[in-house]
Amino acid sequence: CSWTTYTNLQLFGGMVQSSVTSLPACQNLCASTPGCQAIEWVPNNGVGSQCFTFTSSAVPTISASGINHYICSGTTAVTSTPGCSWTTYTNLQMFGGVVQPSVTSLPACQNLCASTPGCQAIEWVPNNGVGSQCFTFTSSAVPTISASGINHYICSG
Repeated sequence: CSWTTYTNLQLFGGMVQSSVTSLPACQNLCASTPGCQAIEWVPNNGVGSQCFTFTSSAVPTISASGINHYICSGTTAVTSTPGCSWTTYTNLQMFGGVVQPSVTSLPACQNLCASTPGCQAIEWVPNNGVGSQCFTFTSSAVPTISASGINHYICSG
């Protein structure tokens, strides 16, 4: 993960990880947990330091002195569909994809790419004002543009 830090901001809805006792351990736990997209580190809240993990990449907006929220960008998981092993790049996007207006789910987007000659990657935009969108790519370049909530998937295999 490449971590974006939001200082003195928090988000509700995280899951406390009581066995984690340091910020690096909290980040490592999230980076190695499928679906984890962010953490919050509370250095001392009366019960000791606490680590919270989140399955959302939403940007925190609640002011909270001393609490830092970290959102992961980069490779976090590998999943597979027939014909592809997908490497996920969380909160990162590329330009140049072809929108697939008939595709309405992430698995359908991945299956379309896996069964289309030349398709090497997809991007799933869960809600961008016009509904969810699937984009297909003929390039396997790693995305570098930060984009909250957008995930880029590269097929290998």
